Order: sequence, then C-alpha cells, then structure tokens
Amino acid sequence: MNKVSVKDTTISIPVYPVGAPEKLPVFAENRVHQRMSGNPYPNAVTADVRASEKPERRELRAVVIENDYIRVTVLPEYGGRVFSAEDKTTGSDFLYRQHVIKPALIGLLGPWISGGIEFNWPTHHRPSTFLPTDVTIEEDEHESVVWLTSSDVFDRMTGSVGIALRDDRAYFETRVRLYNRTPERRSFLWWENAAVPAGPDLRIFFPQDVGHVFFHYRRNTTAYPVTGGWFNGHRIPENTDISRHGNTPFPTSYFSAASRYDYFGSYDESTGGGVVHVADHHISPGKKMFTWAYDQLARTWEKALTDTDGPYLELMAGSYSDNQPDLSWLAPYEEKRFSQYWYPISDTGVPCFANLDMAVSVHSDRVVIRPTGSFADCEITVSDANREISREKTSLDVLRNHIIELTGDIVGEVRIVVKSAGKTLVDYTTMKPPKDDNVPVIEGFPTPDECRSSEEAFLTGTHVVGYRDPSANAERYFEKAVSLSGDNFEAYASLAECMARRGDFESAYRNITRAWEIQTIRDMRPVSGRIAFLYGNIALALGKNNEAEESFWSAYFTVDTKDAALVRIAELEGLRGDFIAAKRHASESRAGVSADVIRILAGNRLGEKTDIREKLREYPMSQALRFAAVICGEYDKRAFYDGLSDEPSQTCIDIFEDLSRAGFADEAAEALRGLTMSGKRCSCMVWYLLGERPETKDVCGVFPHRECERKALEAAFRNGDAYAGYLLGCLLCGRREYARAHAMFEKSGLPEGTRGAAVCLWKLGRKNEALEKLRAAAERMPDDDQVLWELFRVENRLVASTGDAERLLMNRKKIRDDICTEYAVALCRRGEPDRAVTIMEGHEYVPCEGGEGAVADAWILANRMLADRAFGEGLYETALGLYEKAETLPENLGAGWWNDAKKAPLRYAEGLCLEKLGREKQANERFGWITSLLTDFFSDMALPELDIIKIKAYRKLGDTEDAEKTIKSARARFEKEINRRDSGFFGTTPFFDSFYAESDAMAERHAHYGRLLAELEKVSLDG
Repeated sequence: MNKVSVKDTTISIPVYPVGAPEKLPVFAENRVHQRMSGNPYPNAVTADVRASEKPERRELRAVVIENDYIRVTVLPEYGGRVFSAEDKTTGSDFLYRQHVIKPALIGLLGPWISGGIEFNWPTHHRPSTFLPTDVTIEEDEHESVVWLTSSDVFDRMTGSVGIALRDDRAYFETRVRLYNRTPERRSFLWWENAAVPAGPDLRIFFPQDVGHVFFHYRRNTTAYPVTGGWFNGHRIPENTDISRHGNTPFPTSYFSAASRYDYFGSYDESTGGGVVHVADHHISPGKKMFTWAYDQLARTWEKALTDTDGPYLELMAGSYSDNQPDLSWLAPYEEKRFSQYWYPISDTGVPCFANLDMAVSVHSDRVVIRPTGSFADCEITVSDANREISREKTSLDVLRNHIIELTGDIVGEVRIVVKSAGKTLVDYTTMKPPKDDNVPVIEGFPTPDECRSSEEAFLTGTHVVGYRDPSANAERYFEKAVSLSGDNFEAYASLAECMARRGDFESAYRNITRAWEIQTIRDMRPVSGRIAFLYGNIALALGKNNEAEESFWSAYFTVDTKDAALVRIAELEGLRGDFIAAKRHASESRAGVSADVIRILAGNRLGEKTDIREKLREYPMSQALRFAAVICGEYDKRAFYDGLSDEPSQTCIDIFEDLSRAGFADEAAEALRGLTMSGKRCSCMVWYLLGERPETKDVCGVFPHRECERKALEAAFRNGDAYAGYLLGCLLCGRREYARAHAMFEKSGLPEGTRGAAVCLWKLGRKNEALEKLRAAAERMPDDDQVLWELFRVENRLVASTGDAERLLMNRKKIRDDICTEYAVALCRRGEPDRAVTIMEGHEYVPCEGGEGAVADAWILANRMLADRAFGEGLYETALGLYEKAETLPENLGAGWWNDAKKAPLRYAEGLCLEKLGREKQANERFGWITSLLTDFFSDMALPELDIIKIKAYRKLGDTEDAEKTIKSARARFEKEINRRDSGFFGTTPFFDSFYAESDAMAERHAHYGRLLAELEKVSLDG
C-alpha cells in the first residue's frame, strides 16, 4: 500500500444500551460540569445509562483511514471520536482501545465513554460526545481526510475535525475548523482527549522546560516532575516523581506550565510503547494529564467504563486553551483553523524532545531517534559541554529507531543536531527542569459588592461570561460596573449583550443605546465597532430595521466588525429584495460560509452562474453550502438529506434561520419541507416553523430556544395549539422568564405543563406551591422517573412527607440510581436508617461524575444514624463497627472519595468509641489523622466543617494552642463568608436538578455559615 486508504465500513462490538432521553426538559441553571455551566437546556438529558446489565453486540459505522505505517478508526456515531490508532509496524495500539461500549454518567448530557480520542469543544467534555456526526471523505493522491462535523448543541457553532493521513508519514493530523455562524460572540475551548493504557510504569513527559503543573482553574500548583506537599487536597510525599504514573495514588489532573516547545506524551517503560503529541505551542499551549489513579474511586470508574480493558490515563492537548476552564472567543462569523498531530513510539525510552519529524531520547549510554518519515542524506551530531561525542552520516527510515552509542563521560547537557540534505530537523540541548518559585494561583473572584472599581466589576463580569461560570450572574457585575461609573460604556454594552441572549430585547435596547451615546459623545467613528454591531443586532431583534442597518454601517468602519457587519447588511438588503446589493456586500465580506451562502443564493436569484462547486471544494463539510448547491441545482437533494447524521432537524432549522433573515424565505422553507419528506426523524419544531400543525410531538432531543421558534410557537398557540403553549413555556423558562413561562405552562393544561409550572413556582420562591404542583404532576405522569426523582428531592429538601413519592416508587420494577439515593435519604429522615442501608446494599449503581459524593453521603448518613444510636446505648464496639462501615463504601455504590476530609467526622466518632473502650493509642491515631488534614478550597468542597472537627481533635490530643488558632481562623473565615452577597446561586449541583433558585442564594448562605458559626461557638464554649 503506497496510497492512503479510506474505508467507510462497520465494526462489531458489544454495546451496553443506555436509557431513553428524558422527555422533560431540565432547567439546571446552576449545574456544574467540568467547572463550567452544565445547564443542559435546550437539550434533552439521559439520566439512566444502563438500560441493561448485559451488552448487546452491534454493528457500528466505522471509518478506517490507513497508510503503510498507522491505521486510525473513527466512530461517527459517538461524537466522531477516534476509536483506535494502531502502529502497523509493531501491530500494537498506541491509544487505549476499548473492546466494549460501556457508558457512564460523565457527559454534560449524561452518557460518556472512554478510549481513543474525544474531541472536546466548545466545552469539556464535548456536550455532543454521545451524538452522531456528519462524515465527509476527501481523497487525494498523497493524502486523505475524514471530516467529522457537527454543530455545538448550545450555541449552534460548527465544528469540523479532519483526520488527515499522508502516504509518507507515520503520524495523523487532526485538522480543525471552528466556525461561529451566529451574529454573537461565543466563548470556546478545544481539547483533544486521548486515552492511553495506565500502569505504574507509565511515564508522562512534558517538555524539559516545564518546572511546575497546575490543577483545574489554576487553583493549585506544585513542582514538576519531582515534588512534595499538598496538591488538589492530597498530600504528596517529598521527592516524589509525579511523571511516573504509579506515584500518583489519587485522582487528579496535571496541567503543564507554559513551555516554548511543541510536544508532550506518555511512554510505558514496561511495554516499550508510547505516544507523542505535537502542535504549535503558540496556538495549542494546553498539555494535560488526568488519571483516576489507584484508589477506590479509580476501581469504581474502571468497573463503570470497561469490562476487560483495564485502567486508562488521559493525555489532553488544548488549542486556544491551557487549562479547564480556560476559554477563548470566536467573534461573529469568525473561523479558526489549526492542527494537532499524534504518532506512536516504540522502545525509545522517555523522549526529551519531539517534533513532527522525530522523537529523541537521551540515555546515559545512547541516543535513540524515532523518525516519523524517511530522511536521506542525514548528518547527526551529538556533543556535550566539552566535546563532540559523535558525528555520523546516515539515512533515517520511518518508525525505525536509530541508535547512537555514547562513549566516555558525559559532561553537562547533551546537544543533538539532525540535518537532512542541509536542512536542520532537530537542534536540541537537554536541560534540567527549572525551579519555579512563587507561582501565582487563582483564588477565585470577588462578588459584585466586593469589586472596588467599575473596571474590576466589568472585567469580572466578562470573565463570568467567557468562562461560562455555573453559579455567578454576569449581569450583576455589569450593573455594578455602571453603578460605580456611569460612563463605562463597555459595561453597558455587555449588560445589553447578556439581556439580549436571554431574549429581553427591550432592556437590552435601553442599555446598548446608552453605551452608544457615551462612546460617541465626541467620536462618531470609534476605534472598535463592537458596540455598533451589538446595537444593530438588538435593534433588528425589535424590528427596527432601518436603525439596525445604520448601526451595521457604523460597525463597517472598523476592521474588527467590518466583515460581520457586511453579512448583516446583506441580510437586510435581501429582506428588501435587493439581491444585487446583497450579493455585492456579501462578496465584499470575508466572513466565510455565511457570506458565501448569501452571495451564491443572491446570484442564483439573479439568474447568474455561481461558484458553488469551488466553494464546496474549499468547505467540503459545510451543510449550509451543500444545501445552497441543492438550490442551485448543483447537488443531489436526496444525497443532501441522506448525509445528515448530526441531528437533522437542528441542521435544517439552522439553515432555515440563516436563509430567512437574508430574504430567502422560499429556500428556507424548502430546507424544512425537504426534511419532512426525506424519511428522517423530524422535530415538531420543523412543522411549527412552516406554520403547520405537527405530525409528531417529538422534539428530537432539542427543545425550542431560538427567536424564530418563539415566534412560531406564539402563532401556533394563538391558533389553539396547547402543545405549542407548553413548548413556549419551555423556551421562556430556559430564558429565565419564569413568570411568563409559568403562565404558559398553566394555559397548556398538559401534564408536562403541570411539572413545568412546579419548576417555575420554585424559581419564583413559591416553594410550597411548587411542591403541591409537583405532586399533581407526579399523579398525572406516574411512570416518569424524572418527576419521581424531583418529587423525592423536593420533599427531602423541604423536610416534607414522602408518602406520595414512595407510593409511586412501589410500582417500579427498576429504580433509577438517583431515585434510590433520595429514597434512602427519605428513610433516614423518617428514622429508618436500617432500611436505607438495606436498600443501598441491594442496588447496583453506575457512578455519576461529581455525584459520587451524594451516594457516599446517603450511605454515611444511614450508617452513622445507626452508629450514633448504638453509641447512645453504650454499645461502643457495635458503634465503632458501624462508623467504620460508614467509611467503607461497598463496591456496588459506584462511589468513592475525592477528598479525605469527608471521613473526618467518622474518624472522630471512631476515636470517641475507642476512648470508651480504653484503647487510647488507637483513639489518638484517629484524632491525629484528623489534625493532619489541610483546610483549603478542596476540603471546603468536601466538608465545610472540617475545622470544627479538627478543633475537637486538637483538644482530644491536648493541643489547646492549635485548637485556639483554628477557632480564630475559622471564625474569621465564616464571618467573612456569611456577609458576602452572591451574584447568582450560592452553590452548584452536579445533578440534572431544576429545583434551585437564584433568589435563595442569600438565605442559603446565611443558613450554611450560620450553622457553621453556631457549631463553632458551641465547640469554643465546650473548650
């Protein structure tokens, strides 16, 4: 084989089937996922990932691309992930290859699988990781590309990654194109998440100029590769080499510090296999390792994600991002293009340098070079500080190790120079890692009240928006900014932008006009067109087309918004039927596909020949251009619809939206009409947008959220369509317009509307009414698991009777994991912890990332209640056993410990039992273990009252000095925290929980820290 081969085929593999997506939308505004917003709306979620305990063998679509050296297999059905990558010269996989599809609850929308490479964007993990992608194959004489394309399920940006392989190289390229097809700026990150088999002898290598690593959000840092001290809430022994995987026993991430080199990877010293990643570090600075490591949590997740393939480690490579979260911006209609590269190594040892041409390892007695291509007429020079050790002329063959023996004593660092035909391929000198002192970390950000200046408030609000914070409300920061300085036009503009995004265009208009007035007091031609462009967008949403067009022409004057403004100008001209002007201005714009589609369709309306074929060669993955080609008679209509794998209704609605606002109403309708006749599954929104009564109530996993959908639903509801009223309520609730949403839910009269009304009542602060409405919804939808879980959760939260929920539960043959946990909590509240323990012991859980603690909490609560009862009765040996049982999480719970602080109350209780039993030494060991814990950000997440337990432990050990110090520091911290005013929610949740309200933030904060202060005061007095 000399040419690159591509086969669109199938593979047979066991697949654990997941449950059906929930029929009800989730409005979890404060859900956290990978430290960013995990609010799933408008997307349906899947909360039950194990519909069967046994896998079913399935034939999955697989696209295989290979040359003489490597073979890469892609699964379009699972987010377009790379399934496997094989080094054909050794016959081994150089990525972690799964032999089963076994989902667990890690994804933003629920299911997630491990292995291969996952392409994460615009957030981590990829929200559409469990959804299919469109596939386009390009084949050329020396290179082939498999394009995998889908639209971001939240902001509808388009992301394409091309798996590219050349015939003469042993690496594969991931060729990325990200396109923001919307008129709004959007934040994003791109991380390629590669899995490799994990083991104690696996070495993670960052460039040698990396002297420290960070945790998520730069909350924590430690030296690299040799370190010691506290990191991510865990103590690392001094002089520990954390580049060796076996030396990291707890789950964690290591994000590389900035490097001036382009490579990183892993190498397993026990197998001799490894993988190298290469990308331009200016564009792709992110280098990360994540591991589940070796504790109970690791075993839990290994069991959840595979049957036989063992543990894995994640090597993640970030473009436009070097941390998680760490996001960049895509301007309206902006496209970013970049590439990353992956290749195998074998029997090299750990590389000290790598680039696209080769990896180089320097050992005490030899240098090993592993080339990715064949290079003739090579000259290789090796020298140290004193002498030239070796110089040889040779040739290098692809994926064949070239070894240079080192003789004599090596003085200082080693320099390797490799030239081919006079061109320098490598010139590298080894180095010791730097000692980085005083590395800054991020301690969090101020609340609006704590911002000392308008600029600080504005910058913090911008950070909240860009980083998609799950609990803070950016609008509060921008409001604070303008209150501190009435001239901060940027803050007014950002406030308007936030309001427009949630559909409050009237308020947005007031603020954007104020921003424009301030900006143009003296200068009618500002240096940036951002505010003028925003002004135009908002005016257009209000139907002020003439005002909008004038604003877009103002935005045209500056380079940052010129091309985007031309698209919007061309759209308005198309709406007026002036396709000559529309074509002229779309042609002038360099805004990519959006401008091209307008230009081509305007030309088609004018009867002119278009360049659609040339554009399809430039953008072979673009469905918008493909449909334009259908309209122009240059692409087969059936082939267009057959090629839609990424949710077809949403793709066609995107096309409908874009064409409608550019004056191509007939073409827009044809996109939807053709879908209804294609035989593809269709969302009811397709018919609503056509102004027709739907043939189905299916939303195809995506609830309405666009402005065009709002207008279509309002029209349908006016014509008596109750389901349209319900969907309109969903859209309004998704925009946080709870009062209006509540009214629509009630007017719909549907069971789903009853549940929606309960959500709105809760968010409006009417909790008791919400509970009664939720009970009514459960009666109307007795088989709906989401409603039953919500009912249990709300009843537990309000300390209300769970009789209705339990009655409905008894009719279930299978109990969902989260329902089982809430039922156990309800039993404990009712004084039946023994039943709670029995139920949890008999239930097989699938873990939920971030939710492992909730299962552990329920287990601890039930066993601790039993232990406390035994202790009160003087049965100290029994109580000790029960406290230890609470600390020992059974395997079936799918749980584990992210931070040891959660064990502290149990260890203290064990110490009390041991005291009563006269076993003072063992008791003091328990108390000493507690005092050894570090109180920090990570322990606060696990156990906010850790300091209170530590104070009691100090006193048991007779250490009154440290007890008093801890009392003072804890009191100062709690008193500071109780008086803070949150901009949004007080906390976050990892669950698909709609029953939280921003309005509760202050009460929740006061209750939380009030309890801690009361407990602290009691401990102080007891001393």
